[in-house]
Amino acid sequence: MKKIEAYLKPFRLAETRDALAEARFDVIRVHAAEEIRPAEAYTEVVQGMEYERDVVPRALIVLLVEDGDLDEAIQVIQGVARTDHRGDGRIVVTNVELITAVNPQDAPDSEIPGRHVG
Repeated sequence: MKKIEAYLKPFRLAETRDALAEARFDVIRVHAAEEIRPAEAYTEVVQGMEYERDVVPRALIVLLVEDGDLDEAIQVIQGVARTDHRGDGRIVVTNVELITAVNPQDAPDSEIPGRHVG
C-alpha cells in the first residue's frame, strides 16, 4: 500500500478532489498547507502597506492506494491539477507498513481506507 501526498495550488483542489472521487478514490484527506520559498520572496502591497511575502499557499490531498492503483491515482492528479506553469506542486509517494485503528474494536481490517470498488 502507498500513501500519496499531493501539494497543489489551492484553486485546483475541488477539481482534483472530484476527479479522484470519479475514479473511485473516495477516501481522501484534505489539508491547508504553506510552502516557504525565501529565495523567491516578493513584495505585496495591501492597503498601501508593503509586505515581503515568501509563503506560498498550497492544498494538500492525502490518500492511501493499493500498489496496483498508484499509477492511475498519480495520472488523475497530474491530469487535473497541472496548470502548465512553474510551481504547480509536488506529489510525494511513500510506503505504508501498517494501518490500524486507535481502538481496534472500532474498525475491522476490511475498512482500510483507499479505493472503493463496487
